[in-house]
Amino acid sequence: MRNYVFLFIFIFSPIIIASGMVGGHHGKMEIDKIEDSFKEKNIKTISKNIEDELTEKLSNWQTAVGTYYNPMDSSQTKKNPDGIGASGRKISKGSIAFAFGPSFTKQFIRDTHVFLEIKNCNVITPYGKGIFRVDDLKNIRFNDDNTFYIDFNYQDINSVQKEQGVFLIEFKIKKITKSTNI
Repeated sequence: MRNYVFLFIFIFSPIIIASGMVGGHHGKMEIDKIEDSFKEKNIKTISKNIEDELTEKLSNWQTAVGTYYNPMDSSQTKKNPDGIGASGRKISKGSIAFAFGPSFTKQFIRDTHVFLEIKNCNVITPYGKGIFRVDDLKNIRFNDDNTFYIDFNYQDINSVQKEQGVFLIEFKIKKITKSTNI
C-alpha cells in the first residue's frame, strides 16, 4: 500500500506537472510565449497609465522653474553632445527639456509627442504661439514630484529671461500624441 501512495504522489506531483515533464516535453516554449506576451502588455499598460496620470496631473496650470540651455554645449548637457534629446529628436526651435517626476520614462518620451503650453508666452514655435514639444528630459536629479523644471532652447527665450537665468513660468499640457502622428 505504501508503494502505491508513493507512486500516486510521484505521478501526480504538482512539481512534475508544472515542470512540463509530463507528456514528454519541457514546456520552455510555452513559458517564453507567456513571458513575452506579459512583457508586451505590461509595457503598453505602463505607457497608458503614465499618459493618463500625466494628463490628469498637468491639465491645469502649474508653476515650473524655467531655465535655458544650449544642447550643443557639453558643460550644459551630455559629454560629446550631438544636439539629440532623450526623444531621439534633434533639439530645435520649440524644443524643451522637462522633468516630469520619477514615473516618467525615456521609452515613453520616445514613443510620444508631449506638447506644453506656456502661459503668456509670445514665442512662436512650429507648434503654435507658446506651444513647446518635449524633446529632451532633464537630469534625473530634477525628477521631483513636487517641482517641475523646464529647460528651453536658448533661442526660444528673451534677453530678460537669459539675464535672470532662472525664472518662474506657468504651463499646462496641451496634448499628447503618438510619435507616428506627427
